[in-house]
Amino acid sequence: MSKTIVIVDDFKTNTVVMKHALHQKGFEILEAEDPKVALEFFDGRTIDLMVTDFKMPGMTGAELTKAVKAKAQYRNMPVLILSSEKAEQCKIDARAAGAYGWLNKPFDINRFTKIINSIFQ
Repeated sequence: MSKTIVIVDDFKTNTVVMKHALHQKGFEILEAEDPKVALEFFDGRTIDLMVTDFKMPGMTGAELTKAVKAKAQYRNMPVLILSSEKAEQCKIDARAAGAYGWLNKPFDINRFTKIINSIFQ
């Protein structure tokens, strides 16, 4: 059975690139440009990973991570943050919310898919 990944990024081009690369690797993708819409995916269905931008309108990636991980079923689900944000405090906030890792934008798609594959090994 394929793994389900939620991608959350307010910049559509990023979601298109990630979705295409991950579909080619056999992953099922749910995508949202708005973190509040992304929260609706966490309704009890099986989700194996969330990849989210950090800086988005209305909610940061850390706030989204914290909201998702407040639900018992998703407490141990890994979250990967992709961001152009360089402030160390943002990374600290993401880790405190339960993020598994951080990847700086712009990102290399091959490195991105290797990281995703390593999460599931």
